[in-house]
Amino acid sequence: MNDAGYQAPLFCNEHGIKIHPDSTYDKSGLDQAKDMFKQVITMWAMAVEVTIRFPFEKEDTGAVGLFTHPDSLRLAAQTLQLLRSKMSGRCLFSEAISSGPEVYRYAFVDSTGEKALEAAWCEAGECDVEIQIPQGIQCICRIDVIGNKTEIEVTGENMTITLDSMPILIEFVQSQTDVKTNRQTTLPTSPILYPPFPNPFNPSTTIRFYLPRREHVTIKVLDILGREVATLINKKCDPGQHVFLFNAQNLPSGMYLLWLKSPTSAQTKTMELVK
Repeated sequence: MNDAGYQAPLFCNEHGIKIHPDSTYDKSGLDQAKDMFKQVITMWAMAVEVTIRFPFEKEDTGAVGLFTHPDSLRLAAQTLQLLRSKMSGRCLFSEAISSGPEVYRYAFVDSTGEKALEAAWCEAGECDVEIQIPQGIQCICRIDVIGNKTEIEVTGENMTITLDSMPILIEFVQSQTDVKTNRQTTLPTSPILYPPFPNPFNPSTTIRFYLPRREHVTIKVLDILGREVATLINKKCDPGQHVFLFNAQNLPSGMYLLWLKSPTSAQTKTMELVK
């Protein structure tokens, strides 16, 4: 696979338990699909690149196709295909959203930096969470790990969604038409500095940025008067997402500026250290 140019971890289409589509999904198959969803989402959130590839359609190879027969399928492989179609190449991880113990929510943005998707589940049974709706969104699409889809009309700036142990994607779309056409987006063409998370923080926070191409990047921490407090990065960086931990243990409480400078961009984000 390295010879073919695939550097990231590889999940192939043998994942999953073969199940007849007319039957009810058995517990072991569904649990495997749930686990695969959570593993991939968690790795993306940790800035681990994941290659999801379904290369074979012949039954005489070592890894057969997703649909080996018309009357069978593999649940976890179907889940991986869903994630690839909705996220790979069109969405970037933005932040983890805190909504209480054992509630897992991860936000992803599109090429404009607007929130496009959330992946969410709750390990403690059913719970209600409030979803903030981006401006201009008319509909959200709720999709579970086996592709069941529910379209919900947006009624305000916030909506309450019930989560449980079944992981879901929450897709934010401009209209019902966008759901049907499955509109594709492209990756950003300019660097992006994402808001630190958590913020406020004590004493550490995660810094994340995206580069569309290899270029020299400087990231500094400034106080509110613009004086340099720390230089976090000053080097050439490869394209893609970058994430690292900033520890402010030796700094006093207060507001700070996170400043990114490259040949093509200059951006700042505010962050608050609370001790």
